[in-house]
This record gives sequence, structure tokens and C-alpha cells, in this order.
Amino acid sequence: MSIKSALLKIVIKLTPNILIIWVSNIILKGIAELTEFNFDIDARKLHVQTRLYGE
Repeated sequence: MSIKSALLKIVIKLTPNILIIWVSNIILKGIAELTEFNFDIDARKLHVQTRLYGE
């Protein structure tokens, strides 16, 4: 494992899910709302739940 990938794993593990949800909701304002976020580095899986706004 390279130093870059090890550093990236550490940064992702230290970033709280609340911060990711908050920033995503600011970016997606008026389009969608991110309600749940979970990222598993070891299994390389991402779980995201959103609520879309629309007609």
C-alpha cells in the first residue's frame, strides 16, 4: 500500500458523517437532501440515501 492511499484512508476515517451530510446538503440545496451516508473503506462500499425534491 502506498503512502497516498494510506493517508487517504486515514482522512476518510477521521471525517465525520455529519460533516459530509451537512456539506452535501448545502451543495444539493433545492435538488435533493442527503439523509444517510456510510462509507466502508475496507469493503469498498458506499451507502447513500437521498430524498429528491420535485414535482
